[in-house]
Amino acid sequence: MMPAAREKSPEGVLRRCWGRKASGFVVVAGVALGWEMACRLGWINSNFLPPITQVIESLLGLLLSLELINHGLITLQRILAGYLLGAAVGYLLGFLCGYLPRVYETLELTLEYLRPMPSVALIPIGILFLGIGDALNMVIVAWACSWPVFVNTMEGVKNTDHVLINTGLTFGYKRWGVIREIVMPASLPFVFSGLRVSLGIAVAVAVITEMVASGTGLGSFILQASLSYLIAELYAGIVFIGLLGYSLNRLFLLVERKALGWQQGLLLIAK
Repeated sequence: MMPAAREKSPEGVLRRCWGRKASGFVVVAGVALGWEMACRLGWINSNFLPPITQVIESLLGLLLSLELINHGLITLQRILAGYLLGAAVGYLLGFLCGYLPRVYETLELTLEYLRPMPSVALIPIGILFLGIGDALNMVIVAWACSWPVFVNTMEGVKNTDHVLINTGLTFGYKRWGVIREIVMPASLPFVFSGLRVSLGIAVAVAVITEMVASGTGLGSFILQASLSYLIAELYAGIVFIGLLGYSLNRLFLLVERKALGWQQGLLLIAK
């Protein structure tokens, strides 16, 4: 088998994927080892940064006691609710502004005034209207998530190839047919880019909001651990948030790969 063909074979693809994953594990193991050694040798004050083994021990204890699991499920519920609401609003508004430029021209001043506004700055206003609870977290997360989806969707719709649209019209598609069969599929890569950015934002904003205005969730757990000077538990909560964000991102990439499988097929045909 020729080298080029061997690289494109399933075995070659699998070998490259495992090679990249192995490199990532080596980096993580190296950072963990350096962290442990720096703490054990006294290079870092363990009162502020405990050894990684102590953090893992604390993490396992919190998982077995279900304390961290319960807080994580509450945070996950808030993340998903706010993320889905924000993504829906951002997509609809972005599609409308991208497909109908006059709509964006009318709303441009309002949208560009609101878009840079930090979501955290809206928490006091949210407390006034919604009180402290799940509704507040969901709305703040939705606000933060809607803007990346809005911008990417609008750009994706605006950048749809006009040759494709004219071809659709030539084949007798009406406006809704052009939107459904051409504009929506062509803009999907842009939409998924915005959705992926928003997912990371959703995790961060949900945790911050829980720190400020909630008695439950991972953000509240981390804040209480800090105030109680439970340093190992503090870092265990942070590690758990990282694992949660990583898991959500991997799940999103799986969905994206399934949804945009046709795009990979087109790239292979073009090659």
